[in-house]
Amino acid sequence: KKRKRRVLFSKAQTFELERRFRHQRYLSAPEREHLASLLKLTPTQVKIWFQNHRYKMKRARVEQGIAGSTGILGGGGLAGGGGGGGG
Repeated sequence: KKRKRRVLFSKAQTFELERRFRHQRYLSAPEREHLASLLKLTPTQVKIWFQNHRYKMKRARVEQGIAGSTGILGGGGLAGGGGGGGG
């Protein structure tokens, strides 16, 4: 079974998706259909974009929380070994 190629959204599509996301983090099926037809995308592409964007926002918030609370955790002393970084 052949995998679909990764779709890159145009600047205009990304701009509109982000604008809509700021107003509304979840779309109903009819809203998704409407936005998809406006942007010449499939409703599934819009759905996945919203899912991914919600996850990115959540992850960014969690990382900010970790970065902001180093004082509580004992804050990166030499004995701590650093942790957290890398991939």
